[in-house]
Amino acid sequence: YFVLSKSISIINKQINLIIENFVPFRISIETDDITKDLTINMLYEDGTSGPIEAASGMEKTISSIAIRAALTKISNLPKCNILILDEFASTLDPKYIGSIDMMLNYLKAMFDTVLLITLSQEIKDMTDIQINVVKEDGYSKLII
Repeated sequence: YFVLSKSISIINKQINLIIENFVPFRISIETDDITKDLTINMLYEDGTSGPIEAASGMEKTISSIAIRAALTKISNLPKCNILILDEFASTLDPKYIGSIDMMLNYLKAMFDTVLLITLSQEIKDMTDIQINVVKEDGYSKLII
């Protein structure tokens, strides 16, 4: 808790640098020195705010990806070079699909491999390489 609370402003800054061009909200992680709790709040353009628990599925999804990417970026620990997102776009509002393409490009620059598992054709169209799973004679087959 001590290390995290001393780094919270750096973490918040990095999270918001990641999402600033993709979504119309910001994230604020706050610490409570008495209870040692962390609170994650959404800060909206209209000046309102609220806990992440009350956020939409899209907001939670984008926030969790941004928090993971920010912590990976600022950490001194060994870094994983792969990011796997499984059906992350199922909670997204269609109006944010363009933002997802920009965010995926950002993540591809940060990780050696970004693996997306999705049924969404719109998300598939954003990928560099597709690996499709098809059923043939009762067996699953990968098609690259």
